[in-house]
Amino acid sequence: DRLPALTTWSEDGGPFLTLPLVYTEHPDTGVSNLGMYRQQVHDATRLGMHWQIGKGGGFHYAIA
Repeated sequence: DRLPALTTWSEDGGPFLTLPLVYTEHPDTGVSNLGMYRQQVHDATRLGMHWQIGKGGGFHYAIA
């Protein structure tokens, strides 16, 4: 409730954190990535992450 979750477009499925910084590490090499991945707020304890296919965080997620 303390983060600014916005519903920007009429077609959005709900509120989103639109510019969150997400830090990931490759599970084998430890190579790091810091990216902005839009997150949908589902409830007070759950977010849905929009991983960008072909970007650092998306690669790390697919490998993990």
